[in-house]
Amino acid sequence: MVGIAVPLVGVLVTVLASRPGGGPTATPGGPAGPASSANTQVASNDRPPPSATRSAEASPAPPARVFFGPKEVVVDPADSSWSTGNIVLDSAPPFGTTGPGSDVSIEWATGTPSLGNWSSGPTLAPWPGDGPDPDASQCAEQVRKHGTYDGGSMPKGARFCVQTREGRTALLRVTVSPIGRTPLHLQITVWDLPQG
Repeated sequence: MVGIAVPLVGVLVTVLASRPGGGPTATPGGPAGPASSANTQVASNDRPPPSATRSAEASPAPPARVFFGPKEVVVDPADSSWSTGNIVLDSAPPFGTTGPGSDVSIEWATGTPSLGNWSSGPTLAPWPGDGPDPDASQCAEQVRKHGTYDGGSMPKGARFCVQTREGRTALLRVTVSPIGRTPLHLQITVWDLPQG
């Protein structure tokens, strides 16, 4: 019994001595004498005052301002402005173009349409999973880490993050996915350019 009690008492003394206000050095006028108040002062100087801690913490960035959306856009290949599947997202509302300068392009094949960005770089990234939609910063990070030219097929529910030619961040969610060259419905959100 004594073999267990001695280590247990040692642990208990160590725990009590390490607590604020515990131990002989923290007792004013105790066996440590005047040095105890100096030791207490040094310990409190090790921690910054609460106001310094609050000012040093980074405040969260304000949410990005929405430039367009979220709104549904119908991309109809039978309409001459959408016939090539090229979409400009730096306009409110986004529009189809037959010329250069698009942010993404839809390829209608015999199956499900596919999304790509074959003209301006790896600025397209599928958003994985079934969870909530990403915000502007999450979408931008997804493009930064996983940007590609080819987003792949566009089944209903698929989401894609895009960095536009002007530097905006966009989210495209497929709400109706056709088979063949029939209208494709997208819910599009475009966030404004980052401030700074």
